Amino acid sequence: MFYLIGLGLNENSITAEALQAIQKSDKIYLENYTVDFPYSIKDLEKSINKLLKSFGNPKILENSSTKKGGSSATAELEESNLISKTAKTNTNKKTKIIPLPREKVEDESIISQAKNQNISLLVYGDALSATTHISLISTCKNQKIKYKIFHNTSILTAIAETGLQLYKFGKTASMPNWQEHKNKPTSFINYIKQNQSIKAHTLLLIDINLPLKNAKQQLQQAAEKEKLKLSKIILLSNAGTDKQKISYNTLDKLPNTTPPPYTLIIPSDLHFSEEEFLSR
Repeated sequence: MFYLIGLGLNENSITAEALQAIQKSDKIYLENYTVDFPYSIKDLEKSINKLLKSFGNPKILENSSTKKGGSSATAELEESNLISKTAKTNTNKKTKIIPLPREKVEDESIISQAKNQNISLLVYGDALSATTHISLISTCKNQKIKYKIFHNTSILTAIAETGLQLYKFGKTASMPNWQEHKNKPTSFINYIKQNQSIKAHTLLLIDINLPLKNAKQQLQQAAEKEKLKLSKIILLSNAGTDKQKISYNTLDKLPNTTPPPYTLIIPSDLHFSEEEFLSR
C-alpha cells in the first residue's frame, strides 16, 4: 500500500486520518527537495510521535470529538477510536522519517516497495501540489498497487490570508535561482504579464535556497528586461506557522531577509475589499 500524505504548513498540521496511515507504515519517507521546511525532520518526528501518543488516550479523543456533536462527531470518534487501538498495539514503535532526495522520488523505487509493504511519502503542504506526486499515483494505477491520498492545506490556499480573493489568481509562476542557470531565465515574468492582462493576481513561488534579497534583485532585473512595471508586492513568509508574516509594499521597501519558506505575490487590479484588507 502506498500512502501519499500532505503535511500541511507546520509540523502539527497533519490530519488524524494520515496519522493512522503512518502508524501502519513499514517505512516513512519525506520528500524534501521542493521547499525550505520551516521545521527540522527531528521536530516533525517528535510532533508525530507526540500526536500518536495522544491518540492512544481515549479520553483525549472523546473530548475532542464529542464537542462537535452530530453525525460528524460520531464518525470522527469512530475514526479516532480506530487510531487509538492501532496506537495501543504499537506503543513502543517510534516514527522514523527517511529523507528522500529528488532522484529517489522520480525513479519511483518507493512504488516498488509498496508492492509488499506499507509505504508513506510525506509531502509539505498538500499531497498533490507538485506534478511529480501525481505521476507516482499514475504508476500505482498502472501497476495495480493500492494507494491512498491524504490532502492538507498548502500555500495555494494559505495565500487567502493576505486578503486577496483566491478566484482572482491566475497561473502560478516559479522563480529559479539564477546562480544555477547561466542564461538567467525570465519566463516567470511572462506569466505575470499574462495574468495582469486578465486582471489576475500572480503567486510567484521561489526556488529553495534562494535568499529573499537575491529574489528581489532577480525580480527587479527580470521586470526591467521584460519591460514590466512593478507596483506594490506582497511578501508572505512562514505561512501557516506561528512565525507567519505578511508585508505589502514596493519591492525596494520590502525586507531583505526572512526565514524560509516565503513567497511573493504580484497583485493585479485590486477589488476594494482586497485593497482595504491590505491597507490595515
